[in-house]
Amino acid sequence: MIGKTNALNCIIHAINGTENHIHLVVSVSPTLAISDFVKNIKGSSSHYLNNLLPPKENKFAWQAGYGVFSLGKTQL
Repeated sequence: MIGKTNALNCIIHAINGTENHIHLVVSVSPTLAISDFVKNIKGSSSHYLNNLLPPKENKFAWQAGYGVFSLGKTQL
């Protein structure tokens, strides 16, 4: 995720989550729609988990939706 984020000229400030979801604090480039950022992160991480790691019994898949919150510079 960090590599793909860097390639998109965005910055990950924090990553955390549990077994079934993930939280990211990201500065998204103003030239990139948030929906495109999410699509790229979900797509590249799914590809990595399903094609570049040893085979698993079940394929990995993200849920269809996502949530977004915005932070101001002070909050970040």
